[in-house]
Amino acid sequence: MEAGPPATGRLLEIPALFSRQMKTAYDNLAPHHELVSRIRRLVRKAGYPLIFTQRMGIETNSHMCGTSVAGTDPATSVLDASCRSHDVGNLSLADSSFFPSSAAVNPALTIAANALRIAERIAAPD
Repeated sequence: MEAGPPATGRLLEIPALFSRQMKTAYDNLAPHHELVSRIRRLVRKAGYPLIFTQRMGIETNSHMCGTSVAGTDPATSVLDASCRSHDVGNLSLADSSFFPSSAAVNPALTIAANALRIAERIAAPD
């Protein structure tokens, strides 16, 4: 669920001995509930009579990352360090599949920064 900055919700850093922990407050769930309701109706219309949903907390990582292995050897990876495909000429991936793993927070800014890096390489004269 993505939303603008809530009026009362805050991302708080809680001091810990050797790590940082995050605590969140969700106070903008109405759009989420509306989306779930609409999807339930569509799925029922498609012929599925039983629909089960479960809300997951912040500890559940739902940002898929690392699905395209990067490396220098085309036998063991699909992308090079510039996110260019080893096998398909003129194909670059500018999403989170290039990341080796997920940081467990929204990767949108890192995806955007990597896309700008890739765009500069593509736009550069050969």
